Amino acid sequence: MESFIKSYEGKFNVVVCQNDNEAYGAMDAMDAAGITYGVDGDVTLISFDATHDGLQYTLDGKINCDVECNPIQAEVVAGVIQKMEAGEDYDKTTLVEDSAFVAPGIESEYATTMTEDILAGRAY
Repeated sequence: MESFIKSYEGKFNVVVCQNDNEAYGAMDAMDAAGITYGVDGDVTLISFDATHDGLQYTLDGKINCDVECNPIQAEVVAGVIQKMEAGEDYDKTTLVEDSAFVAPGIESEYATTMTEDILAGRAY
């Protein structure tokens, strides 16, 4: 992110991170460069994982949107494999639903607005 900022300073307004840890690094680099991000910033920050800390940053308005990587995917895949090995019928396509969370103040028909109650009620 530091290199990207040096190469494209003032030429970007969205950063998409493939996981929350990557977002934290991007946040550190933008902080060091004096670039604002999040709900009240110049750069929209989108992340994937929806870890506790990522969702806290979303609640705080630092991450605009954090998309869940559903933690039960392994259970779903294991169930399909067991059915295959047993010669049982299984769905050709299996969809594991993920949730998306946006910072307060952002309205979306595709995502849930992050709240303290959601943060407190999630298992990580």
